[in-house]
Amino acid sequence: MAYNFKEKEEVELFIKNLGIEYRFGCFSEKKTEVCHLLGDYEESINSNYKKAFAIYKNNCDNYNHAQSCYKAGGYYMQGKAMEKIDDFKAIDYLEKGCKLGFARACYRGASLITNSPNKVRDYTQGLEMYDKACNSEIADGCFALNTFYLFGSEEHNVTKDLPKAAKYAERGCDLDHLACCTNISHMYMRGDGVEKNETLAKKFMQKAKDIERQESTTIEFELGLR
Repeated sequence: MAYNFKEKEEVELFIKNLGIEYRFGCFSEKKTEVCHLLGDYEESINSNYKKAFAIYKNNCDNYNHAQSCYKAGGYYMQGKAMEKIDDFKAIDYLEKGCKLGFARACYRGASLITNSPNKVRDYTQGLEMYDKACNSEIADGCFALNTFYLFGSEEHNVTKDLPKAAKYAERGCDLDHLACCTNISHMYMRGDGVEKNETLAKKFMQKAKDIERQESTTIEFELGLR
């Protein structure tokens, strides 16, 4: 059936039929990807967060759907559709999503471990999850590790390690992370953790400027300034 999306009634019919299709695919055909889409549908279209959470949680618990584990963990982390935040349950779901290969769950779980006032896991596990996120092309994971090893943390028993800091900064820069490019440029310029190399320092600084210019242009377009 073809829909005319310029007509309000047809848009509403399309959305209604989409929900029917997702429910059938999830509950009758037991398709985990469709169940996750149904959770997204309940969350974004119906704003039924309790139902969305129940779908994500079930899809994670019973069918090991990595992205649903990530979403369920996020609900616990925010206290959404429930009485209170539960960092301990949040990390259980984020850790599971990470182990199942969803990189954003690794990053979010690491952020929870390293920032929560509750000791939900050993701090070193947070660093390991950041590493997994970084190696899965989540640039913010690389930047987090660059920062940790650049300064160290006596409180959390993280030793300052400039070669490691440089490694993660360069990896993050490869993934177009502005701060990582700036940091690795300065490190090459000073010889911090790497052999001093002004050519590489200039190369990475130029990339930082290119990224900054691109991000600025994107923001201007989004704001309608051009």
